[in-house]
Amino acid sequence: MVQLKNLFIKDCKVMEEILLTEDLGEEEEIIPMVLFPRLEDLRLKDLPILKRFCVGSNIKFPSLKDMWIEQCPKLKSFIFKPVNSSITVSKEVKEMNSEEISLTTMQPLFNEEARCLMQLKDLRVFDCGVEEIVAHEDGAEAAARLVFPKVTVLLLSKSLVQLKKLSVSECESITEVVAGEGGEGNEVITFSQLTYLKLDCLPNLTSFCSRSYSFEFPSLEEVIVSKCPEMKIFCHGILSTPKLERVQATKEDEWHWKVDLNTTVRTLALEGQTMIPLCNSSSE
Repeated sequence: MVQLKNLFIKDCKVMEEILLTEDLGEEEEIIPMVLFPRLEDLRLKDLPILKRFCVGSNIKFPSLKDMWIEQCPKLKSFIFKPVNSSITVSKEVKEMNSEEISLTTMQPLFNEEARCLMQLKDLRVFDCGVEEIVAHEDGAEAAARLVFPKVTVLLLSKSLVQLKKLSVSECESITEVVAGEGGEGNEVITFSQLTYLKLDCLPNLTSFCSRSYSFEFPSLEEVIVSKCPEMKIFCHGILSTPKLERVQATKEDEWHWKVDLNTTVRTLALEGQTMIPLCNSSSE
């Protein structure tokens, strides 16, 4: 595996897990494992019962640049982290079946491994059971964390209906969050479970989506748009946010609201509220 640069797995109807870490020994819990030191491109597609890449922690992908996960409806967490870190992976797997592991706790797509994907440039997630992309953390340690600093393409499928929280921060090259997929401009994209959206320190972000898609956010209640100097509008199509009544420009800032989300973002831009250029740990 040390020479592997590209890993494509597709059309496997019986695969639940790709890497069985129970065979790697108990040291994995303590010593970081670099099993794929040269892996640059990972693509998982049409794996209907895949639940995770593996179970464990301290697993690193230092060279990974492209990650595409498509049509994996059971996948919620890329690397499942055992709830009790004092229990070794091998013991955890032996004592719990697949369903018990999945139901033990709800986890985001990425846990600690997000910090080890420093070379990731292209992240695409389609038709998965994801509820959260990256684990939300509070405190000074979280504020100093940089997740996916080199991402230039972030493509989220319009079928991520289970996504509950979305935070995109400190990605200099991103110009939009939901990129056009070649579909019709009159398509309706629904994030039915999304309650929280944060766009922070994105100096080249111009909008949530540049195409004229219609967006529905029936559960969205909290939006933060901070340090996005090029963002003058949220989206270019019809926008529905029935529960949203306020937008925040910084964590310390008061809430703002003008008619709707598009008008509010436009007003904040005109007032210079979203144009603070500096990005640092105080933005969390």
